[in-house]
Amino acid sequence: YERFLPLLGSSSDFGYLLGQMQGELGNSHTYAQSAGEPAGRRFPTALIGADFSLDAASGRYRIAHVLRGDNSRPDYRAPLAQPGMNIHDGDYLLAVDGEELRAPTDPYSLFIGKGGPGNLALVTLTVASTIDGRTRDVTVEPVKTEMPLREAEWIAHNREIVDRLSHGQIAYIYLSD
Repeated sequence: YERFLPLLGSSSDFGYLLGQMQGELGNSHTYAQSAGEPAGRRFPTALIGADFSLDAASGRYRIAHVLRGDNSRPDYRAPLAQPGMNIHDGDYLLAVDGEELRAPTDPYSLFIGKGGPGNLALVTLTVASTIDGRTRDVTVEPVKTEMPLREAEWIAHNREIVDRLSHGQIAYIYLSD
């Protein structure tokens, strides 16, 4: 890794390089973190547990995928998968808190300032199943991070693969910390 040192442009680059070196160890629970970077200005952003895609023909954004999480566990609560939300993969996200969403606006930009430590406000989404269909407003309680939701999806995916490939003969068990 020494040969990469002249190519580093910041302490974040160095932190990344340290992480790559640690990856060679094959050791769990080993971390590297860069230091000395200016903190910079942070913008608290609410997250709704979804991936977005652009429908180029209409210039509108779709909810490409709703993260399902595990709503029986508070840390894995999925905002759009709550009972009664009735939001599906492929639905259109037309507005956030009454502010219309159209390309080239980044969907996440409409969630800036709506989240942060101890400050997750309810967000009203205007959605529709089809671009020219009936719209409806849903009120969502966002989350600060989607990492647990994505982890739950990864676990479910692994479980499905093991079950399918083993014809139900092998179990996939994930033990969280």
